[in-house]
Amino acid sequence: TRRKWKTEIFKSEGPGISSFTRLRDRTCAKLQRVETKSGTETRLASWTTFFGLLRRHHIKIVARIWIKALGEPVNGTAVYTSSIQRICDYFEHYLVTEGSAGFCIADSRNKSKNSSVSHSVFTQKFGSANRYQHLIELPTFGHSDNHAGLQICDIICSALLYPIACRVYCAEHVDNVHVQPRADYLRCRYGLQLKDLQHRYSNPETNRYDGGVVVSDAANRRSGSLMFQPPKATES
Repeated sequence: TRRKWKTEIFKSEGPGISSFTRLRDRTCAKLQRVETKSGTETRLASWTTFFGLLRRHHIKIVARIWIKALGEPVNGTAVYTSSIQRICDYFEHYLVTEGSAGFCIADSRNKSKNSSVSHSVFTQKFGSANRYQHLIELPTFGHSDNHAGLQICDIICSALLYPIACRVYCAEHVDNVHVQPRADYLRCRYGLQLKDLQHRYSNPETNRYDGGVVVSDAANRRSGSLMFQPPKATES
């Protein structure tokens, strides 16, 4: 599994101060209050504050995680562009249910890669597919050190989703620094909280649930629900 990107997605609230600005200011204030503590108490207090912040601002999580097949190459461009399209689908559904409009800010890579992502959404939004009608703009790109929303996504991806996915889906096949037994602790302590933050919904076109943290496991075809479940004895 590989980390692909961090995105921040938020609704437009019309003129005046945005929800993103308030979120940024409160994030900084909260983190400053816990930085003076030390040790395990600091880490637990920080995570408690972090999840409390997400719930208080009604943050919802959507993500795509890819586990490549053993010994098979992966087309990074195709994976990236199709994933951002699916994330925009999930976000579009959220905007419809909220009766709102919004746009997506993705972590910048380089001009060529950024353009391919935006163009892939452009062809769906303005072509015959007529998708993403509640997205007011194509994905735009920023640097995470300038956007609190991207930093929050970075924390979720790098500190939670990535290590959990490596442990759950790759432990049987890979023995390196990325597959850590300690990630089981993250599943036990934060799995249900992550699960509850997902934007999941029933898709009438497929008669299946969609959105949230979606895992494509080409190695063992295992369910994404394992991300949120405590490990079984056989996994330890």
